Amino acid sequence: MPKYLSNPVQFLATPFVNINNIAQVYDGALSGWSRVVRRLLLCLSLTYLITPTIFPVEAAPVESWLTNPKDNGSSREIDKIAVDSVSETGRQPTHSMRYDCCVLVAEKQTDRPVNSARDEIGLLAVAQNALSEARSSLRSGDADAAEQYYAQALNAFSQVIDTDPTSAEAFLGRGLVFRESEQNTDKARDDFTKAISLAPQWVEPYHQRGEINITSRQFALAVDDFDTAIELDGANPDLYFGRGVALLLQNNNDAAIMSIDDLNKAISIAPQFADAYSTRGRAYALLGDFERATNDYEMALKIDPSNELAMRLKMRLEEHLRNLAEN
Repeated sequence: MPKYLSNPVQFLATPFVNINNIAQVYDGALSGWSRVVRRLLLCLSLTYLITPTIFPVEAAPVESWLTNPKDNGSSREIDKIAVDSVSETGRQPTHSMRYDCCVLVAEKQTDRPVNSARDEIGLLAVAQNALSEARSSLRSGDADAAEQYYAQALNAFSQVIDTDPTSAEAFLGRGLVFRESEQNTDKARDDFTKAISLAPQWVEPYHQRGEINITSRQFALAVDDFDTAIELDGANPDLYFGRGVALLLQNNNDAAIMSIDDLNKAISIAPQFADAYSTRGRAYALLGDFERATNDYEMALKIDPSNELAMRLKMRLEEHLRNLAEN
């Protein structure tokens, strides 16, 4: 038996291998196949083996939010830990979760083992999953289940905060629970503000605090939050929509005109954004442009026939026009 058949692993590991010997291996193993097919398979195999050596594939670069000078190259490993830690939930970790994991190990708390960071992001995943289940239960009309899931989420987020008071992800999540379950805007705003102080370049806490400020009728503060969020992410239609709502609710013509500009931008980014059409229609109605308002309401209903905002505003406008006609 030829040497390359008696020990194929050693043979293939040899730095300089005679191509004819490799061909003989293929010919012997695939003797029932035609010579053309055997040679084609040989070429494909060699390409597979040689290409990584000639053209090495570089690992994906670490995201910019993991460029910590004290990280010493550990961010890739920790990023993998973050992914592995939440894989059982079927949910990918957010940038903040992976960043927190990296910082815990590499910079802020170097005395904490990797397992501690793994536990933390795992608990964050549990909290996020409970929050998602609570929302699902509300949509399906099961208020009791939603209450239980919100309680689980609140407990998990609070545990993370107790362990690591620098977790922006946990403060954001707990703020969402306060906002959605207890309707406690003050606690929610405080948590969103804390998340902003911990992660000033993270868009979502500004977005959520802006929404809270709209609910609290603090429209100027809401506009400020959306201004900052848009500076950080100018391609997010929800941010233009939120600022457009905050402007429109100031209930004056100048603000309504600026609102239309924002809603135009939201629609240009997301042409199927039904609520943006509905809200722009309301702005046109405030300015007395009833034709454009009607067109926007109809477009919103064309996109989403069950859009309650569009239906309600359209009915209100039709009633207003009837009253004008009668008088």
